[in-house]
Amino acid sequence: MPSNDMEALKSPLMGLFEKRRARKFFIYVQNYRESVPKTHEGMDLTRVTTRELIAYVCTCFLAASVAIVDIMTQLLH
Repeated sequence: MPSNDMEALKSPLMGLFEKRRARKFFIYVQNYRESVPKTHEGMDLTRVTTRELIAYVCTCFLAASVAIVDIMTQLLH
């Protein structure tokens, strides 16, 4: 599983659309700053679960991929 946006683009483990969603997710995570609400994309991270956050980010960037949501949730737990 790729660990950043550049690895997502190069990964043979995912198709083109999955690569794009994974890249967008990694960029969201890398740009997130707790003190800058603009980077939160409207998500209150004190009230949402990891699964909800990943689903939201994937949905915002070209519809959620169940595989990415499940893999990321497993990795984060």
